[in-house]
Amino acid sequence: MTGIYKWTSPSGKAYIGKAINLERRKKEFLTNPQKYIYTSKDSAVDRARRKYNVNDWKYEILATINGTDTNILTDKLNALEKHYI
Repeated sequence: MTGIYKWTSPSGKAYIGKAINLERRKKEFLTNPQKYIYTSKDSAVDRARRKYNVNDWKYEILATINGTDTNILTDKLNALEKHYI
């Protein structure tokens, strides 16, 4: 499934992202934050992943889109991500 997702930390701050494969991206987020960098080592979301137990975060799928053309999906994802941010 392709779409836009939201992670909300225990502090209430949120991270909105996009993914061609939502399940894979969710699994990556939940991977040990001490060993796996999700976006970049010094990003706010990666610092928060190290600070709070990833199992305490709330995950939501905000929108999904269908299609097989990666270029069209990417354009749609970019627009939707900007909308939700």
